[in-house]
Amino acid sequence: MNNEQAVSKQRKHIGELHPEVKDWISYCMFVKDEVKTLNLRLGEIIGKYTDHGVQAQVEHFQNQFIRQNEASDELLHDLHAAEHIFSEIAQANPAAAHVLFDDHVDLRDKMQTHTQIFESLRHEFQLFLAKYM
Repeated sequence: MNNEQAVSKQRKHIGELHPEVKDWISYCMFVKDEVKTLNLRLGEIIGKYTDHGVQAQVEHFQNQFIRQNEASDELLHDLHAAEHIFSEIAQANPAAAHVLFDDHVDLRDKMQTHTQIFESLRHEFQLFLAKYM
């Protein structure tokens, strides 16, 4: 059995899985709020520079922020679906807290990727702001 198979076979209690999903939902909501703030900062640049090179970078960030919001929305949909499943399981079976469930490896992978992309984008944008603010 390789590491990937071992990870996919991990099982956890719902009490471990549910708080993790709630944390991820909070992070996605934070990203959406942060993108709003970054867009406001981008708006400050738009009024200051008419250079095509700067405008191309502004457009790049506008597109990346739109995509980041879409990715957050897609992930939130998946996370809310997982949360709904946990709720249904807990309501249908009071002993569910003592049962082991498959770990949500796919959601964890999506969250890690989402976090890495957002942190990279935010860093790239901060460098852009440092140059043009």
